[in-house]
Amino acid sequence: YWIDAGRPELYLQANLDIVSGRRAVRVDAVEDGADVDATATVDHSVVSAGATVGAGARVTGSLVLPGATVAAGARVSDSIVAGTVLTTADVTDSVIGPTYTVPEGTTVADERLPADAP
Repeated sequence: YWIDAGRPELYLQANLDIVSGRRAVRVDAVEDGADVDATATVDHSVVSAGATVGAGARVTGSLVLPGATVAAGARVSDSIVAGTVLTTADVTDSVIGPTYTVPEGTTVADERLPADAP
């Protein structure tokens, strides 16, 4: 297995390949030390130790990095989150950097936020 993970979409794919068993090493999708509410849905995603996923949130095909937060009722799909996604926000095909907060109820699609995020 080899992948050039120098672009966000390939970095995401490399992480998802770990949980799907495509790579020789397989890890749990939700790492020890991650705080995922029992009512949240995590599907084909990686939630790193130190990350938080709130009640009723849905994370699909995404990577939630250490220290990141996906708040209650938020939806994240096909994205990398290092920052914060507030309540009922919807993030798709995006990279949310560690210094950025997606406002409550906002829809973000095909973005790299802040603008200088990789």
